[in-house]
Amino acid sequence: MILVTGATGHVGGELIRRLAAAGEPVRAMTRRPGEARLPAGVAAVYGDAADPASLDAAFAGTSGAFLMSAQAVGTAPEPTHDLALAAAAARAGLRRVVKLSTLDGGTGDDPIARWQTTAEAAVTDPARGFAWTLLRPGRFMSNALH
Repeated sequence: MILVTGATGHVGGELIRRLAAAGEPVRAMTRRPGEARLPAGVAAVYGDAADPASLDAAFAGTSGAFLMSAQAVGTAPEPTHDLALAAAAARAGLRRVVKLSTLDGGTGDDPIARWQTTAEAAVTDPARGFAWTLLRPGRFMSNALH
């Protein structure tokens, strides 16, 4: 079972559709599962990265996850949502994690880069034991082509 966070957004929603079409078992994490419009066979589960207690149930029984966060840079001293998602994935014993990051992946010295460096490190930390993939998109991040 693959857990997709941000499942009702542009990126997560498209990923859910593609996974379901490919016959992959997928679970959609959302803050409003009752409002989620998902493909047949996709289960919606409540989860909110701002409510870490909700994450254990969302991650239970999954073997992999697609992690993304809409937490705005600077709303906390560090990317608390990304850190909470990675910690929940580790507690659940996930082996495979894909993290949606940013184009430069935290290679600069600006606030966005520092934020993403911390977020990526939560996934790439060898102590977590994940097989991980970092996605560092460019233009589609702005949803300009929506």
